[in-house]
Amino acid sequence: MTTIERTMLTFGIFVVNLYLVLTVHQGMKDEAQMQVIFTLTTLVFLTGIGLSIYQRDASYFFGLLALYYCPFIILRTGLSLETGATLIATGGMLHGLAGFPRPRWPDWASLEFMGGLFGRRRLLNRLLAAARARTGGEHLLDSDLQEYAALEHHIARVVRCLDGADPALDEALKDSVKQMSALQSDFARLLLRGAHLGRVLEETDRRGLEAEIEAAEREAAATHDPVVKAQLADMIALKRKRLEEMDRLATCAKRIQVQRAQILELVKGAYETVNALKFADITTMKASSSQLSRGIVRIRGELESLEQGLLTAETLAHHS
Repeated sequence: MTTIERTMLTFGIFVVNLYLVLTVHQGMKDEAQMQVIFTLTTLVFLTGIGLSIYQRDASYFFGLLALYYCPFIILRTGLSLETGATLIATGGMLHGLAGFPRPRWPDWASLEFMGGLFGRRRLLNRLLAAARARTGGEHLLDSDLQEYAALEHHIARVVRCLDGADPALDEALKDSVKQMSALQSDFARLLLRGAHLGRVLEETDRRGLEAEIEAAEREAAATHDPVVKAQLADMIALKRKRLEEMDRLATCAKRIQVQRAQILELVKGAYETVNALKFADITTMKASSSQLSRGIVRIRGELESLEQGLLTAETLAHHS
């Protein structure tokens, strides 16, 4: 059971027992007894807060208070519905905290499912912000988002290495870190453009177009009218041009895929490079930093060669 699950379980039982204890003790007027209860409650309250802070788990606080309220309910009401309710609720809490299997929830009701939905939305928002785009993420696959999350992780590892402990290293890699941030934006845009291009390719029927060309060629070969033959030849030429554009789109899609892999590998390797530089002299540090920067600049330069093909993809998407 995860920390979130334990916290939600204990909080729920805490609310139930708190309601019951306030209900059954609402008529108490003995000041001495109330003073003792207040003192005990304060001690338990502070103990629960201390345990939760030490363990970094709020379930210790809610679970301890839920258990603490049980004897007050039982001693006040004896054999009653309130006693039965608190025993069932608290027993279920202890059963879950002890690690016994809980009932199988439907996938749509599970915490993992809900957490995945919110986590995906946050990741998608970060990707759109990096790409400076407002829309376009609806066609991204989970694998695309995982790829972007991996890039974020590796860039964060590099940034954490530059914590100010080595000013010379920070100065040498200052430009490289800025370039990696720009590379992250390029990577996000590649994901969006690749998703858009993939949708365009899915909507095109290459086999159907090839069948249409074959049928038009047979019709042109069978006709004897020169005007019809010329018209069919023009139509076949247009269809072949569409095939050529489809080939260009497929090539662009492959280039985008390889470019993404290249960017991810460069950023992964940057972590090892930065750590190796911590033990290098200033001359080696500057040379390695320049090499890393040149690698980033080269990759960013290659991205520009994809623009024309991607513009073709967008044009076809608008006309389809």
